[in-house]
Amino acid sequence: MRASIINQYPAARSTAKGLAALLNEFATYKRAQFRSLVAFVSEAGLRILESSLRAFLSAGHSAFWIVGVDLRGTGRPALEFLLKLKRQYPKQVDVRVFSAADNLHIFHPKVYWLDSKDRKVIAIGSANATKGGLDLNFEASIVLDLAPLADEDIIEELDFLWMTYTSLHYS
Repeated sequence: MRASIINQYPAARSTAKGLAALLNEFATYKRAQFRSLVAFVSEAGLRILESSLRAFLSAGHSAFWIVGVDLRGTGRPALEFLLKLKRQYPKQVDVRVFSAADNLHIFHPKVYWLDSKDRKVIAIGSANATKGGLDLNFEASIVLDLAPLADEDIIEELDFLWMTYTSLHYS
């Protein structure tokens, strides 16, 4: 495993640039997928990633989004953007909305990952998929570049994390 840090602050490389570079790189792979487990999403944040995300999908890859709506952190325009993307790429895009439903507990993860047969990269940190989170705010994320065989234990745990939220019916 190789670890690096995205330290986002004004005049630094943004989380958006890091994610866009990964989407562009993984678009060249034979089979790849992008997964996002994120608390707040905005249309402006999605627009920052749009060209790289569309290139990734146009290469035949898949994108899966689980987004939170607690505290109204994800607005209607963002959900409409994702729904439109799902309609344009019906077999490649899956979008799910998660809510803890009580605002006593909120859905608050920020995990982005790309994987293919030979490579898996996961970014975990403070950056929501909003313009602020991806580009303007002071944010920090750790990026783990995992080897499918050598890092099997952590990959298994991350897959379990994903399956938890794809199968959990909390709201």
